[in-house]
Amino acid sequence: AVHPDFRGQRIFEKTAGGVGCAACHGLDGRGKRELASPNIRGKAVSDILRAVETRAQMRFINLSDDELEAVAAYLKVLNGQP
Repeated sequence: AVHPDFRGQRIFEKTAGGVGCAACHGLDGRGKRELASPNIRGKAVSDILRAVETRAQMRFINLSDDELEAVAAYLKVLNGQP
């Protein structure tokens, strides 16, 4: 079985919406000033779900509950990094 953090990392970096969360939020999850994308390190499943459902620029992203949980677990890992 794949460790959940690694699955979350793959979704975050590459597969969410076909581009990965990192396309807009950066590989470190800190956001990109030029895109006005926020720092999402440490965000919970509810935060991610609300963003996907309410932000027009994220509506193309469709993640299962398991994928949301994997991404949230990975964001917690990122949040622990300097």
